[in-house]
Amino acid sequence: MANRTVRNKPAKPHTPKRPKGEAERMAERRLKVWQLRVEKSLSVVAIAKELKISNKTAWLDLQAVAKERQANTQALAALELQTDLARIDAAFFSVMPQVQKGDLNAVNAMTRLIEQRAKLLGYYAPTRFDLTTNGQPLAIKLEVVQGNADAAPEES
Repeated sequence: MANRTVRNKPAKPHTPKRPKGEAERMAERRLKVWQLRVEKSLSVVAIAKELKISNKTAWLDLQAVAKERQANTQALAALELQTDLARIDAAFFSVMPQVQKGDLNAVNAMTRLIEQRAKLLGYYAPTRFDLTTNGQPLAIKLEVVQGNADAAPEES
C-alpha cells in the first residue's frame, strides 16, 4: 500500500442558512427592542417579557442596534468632515488671488480658513497639564483597617 499524505485543511465555519424572511423579522424585532428601550426606558428583562423573547436575545438585539447606530454615526461624521473640508478648500482657492495681490482682508480670511481646517483635522488637540503633582509620579497611600471591613471609621 502506498503512503498517502493527508493534509488537514481548516474546517470552514458552518453558517446555517436562515429561513426566508428571517432577516426582516429580526430587523423588525430589533427595532421594537430599541423603541422599548429608548421610548419607554424599559430594562432588558422588561423588554424580553414584553416581546416574549429571552433576556439574552433582547440584550444581543440592543447591542446590535447600538453597534449599527454607532457605525452610521461615524460614517455620517466622516462625510460631514469631508464636506466641510471641501468647502474650506473652495473658499481658500477663491480668496487666493486677493491674497497674492496683498489684500489684508483676504490674508485674514485665509488665515481663519487655515485655522478652521487645522481644528477639523485635530491639529489643535488639547495639551495635557498636570496640575496636581508638579510632574512627579502620583503616590497613592492605601490604609488597611484592622477588624470589620464594613464598620464605619471611628471619629476622633
